[in-house]
Parts: sequence; C-alpha cells; structure tokens
Amino acid sequence: MPRLSLAERDRRHALVRGKMEAAGIDVLVLPAATGRWEQNLADSRYLTTIGGFATEALTVFPREHAPTCYVFNRAKFWQDAQGWIPDVRDGRNRWAENVAERLSEIGFKRGRIGIAGLGGLTRSPDGLVTHRTVERLKAQFPAAEIVDATPLMLDARKVKSAEEIALMERSTAMAEKMVGTVHALRPGDTERTLYAGMVAKLVAEGGDLPAMILIGSGPALDHGSFVPTDRTLAAGDLIVGEVEGHYAGYSGQIVRPAVLGRVIPAYRDLVEAASAVFAEVLAAMKPGVALGEVASAYERAVAR
Repeated sequence: MPRLSLAERDRRHALVRGKMEAAGIDVLVLPAATGRWEQNLADSRYLTTIGGFATEALTVFPREHAPTCYVFNRAKFWQDAQGWIPDVRDGRNRWAENVAERLSEIGFKRGRIGIAGLGGLTRSPDGLVTHRTVERLKAQFPAAEIVDATPLMLDARKVKSAEEIALMERSTAMAEKMVGTVHALRPGDTERTLYAGMVAKLVAEGGDLPAMILIGSGPALDHGSFVPTDRTLAAGDLIVGEVEGHYAGYSGQIVRPAVLGRVIPAYRDLVEAASAVFAEVLAAMKPGVALGEVASAYERAVAR
C-alpha cells in the first residue's frame, strides 16, 4: 500500500487543527462517502490515507485528541497498511453511533461539531451526510452546535504539497499507460475488452479502484459513456473518452482519442486544433492569474 511520510501527516493535521481553532470547531466528522469514484471520500482520506477499493472510512478528528477512523470491518488490515492513524475500528456503518462513541470517550458534551460534506460541493450540492446521522447526533449531544465544515476542508486541501503533487504525477502516468492499451485492440473486440484492459493496467500499476473511465466507440462520437457495452469494434471506429489514473486517492485524468485503423484527416485536424488550444490555456495558467483570465485565453485560442 502507498505510504506517505509522517511529516506530511503532521503538516496536514496541524493545518486542519489551525483552521478548526480559527472556526471554533472542537471536533471534525469526515463522512464515509464513497460516491463519484471515491471523490467524496477525499476529506476522510486526506487526514488518514485510508481508502480505495470502496473502503468506507469515517473519521472523527478532535482538535485536542487523537483521531479515530471507523471502517465497516477488517480494521486490522488498515491498522497495518497505513502508518498515520493507530486507532482504526470496525464500525459496521453505524456512523452516528461511531461518532457518539468517540465523543463520549473524550468527554465531549458541549461545543461545536463540524461535519464536512453537509452541502455546497460542486458535484454533490445536496451533501454527503444522511439526515438520520445528523438528527441522531443532535439528539445524542443536545448542548452541541453542528456546523458545516465543508469550506474548511476544501480550503485546507486546495494547495498541494510536494508529496501530493508526486501522487498526482504518478496517477497521471498510470492514465497514460491505461490509454496505451488501445494499441492492442483489433476489429472484433468490444468496448468491454477495451475497458477491461484499462482496468487491468491500472491495478497492475498499483492504482486504486474505482476510477473514472468513460469510453465510447463508433464512426462519429464526441464523448464516451459511463458504462462499456458489448458493441463490436470495427475498422475506422473512433475511440473516445476520459481516462483517470487513481493512486492513493489522487487522480490524473487524460483525454486521448484514437482511431481503429487509418486516421481520418478531418479528425486529425480537429485534434491538432484542440491540442493547440490546450497549449495556450496551459501557458496562461500561472500563480496570481484569475480563473476568468484563463477562460478568456481559452476563448481567444478557440477563435483563432
């Protein structure tokens, strides 16, 4: 299993605890949400490194006490597989009971509980936490105030450390190798053959599942689909989509269309134009540049 340094752990924990103090939050609850290819597990994994292959992991992170991570079962595996969090417990997905257990152990009765993922996420605007969990915590700790800690965690995670960047680079390299499996395809293979090859390459390279792989094939396509089909590939097919390498919870996504057989000249021209636009946008992305300026650079490049 990939292991990050203890210095990286201490950096993250100190950063988050500083933000908790500024916000007056005594305890953070980071939900065990594995949706969107585990993108929704990012907060819990950020402070524990526990996750991958649909592992459900809820983290209770007190400001003045050691954190605890609850997984559904087989906690011993995660105690041994990572070196950050000694206290990993079987929780059986009784999340409200798990949180209450840990808060009772540290003597928490009143104060502020911050729950990350209550709402406000771009791809999960309704939040990641069940209404029942929140209501049970309110009933268990009537003197406590429950607040949304989503912005706190987003702010903590947005600037990446050198170790995080290295993980992103590795996941992107995995995506490159996954896309490279298209060279083995032949007419008569199916979209499932393509998908299976990419998944096998990801796992063989040490990556995590689930990973976002959107592929499609046909004579005239502009995007892939979430589900591979039994469609048989034919000579001249376009093979398109978005492919994500996934390593230690970090993603690298690439888009690289292919043609099964002879290249279509008009399609080659389109890809070259898209590549030129990408290069100009990349050059515009620098520290201190507003996102609106980057968007304007994109629009100018497209117009040319």
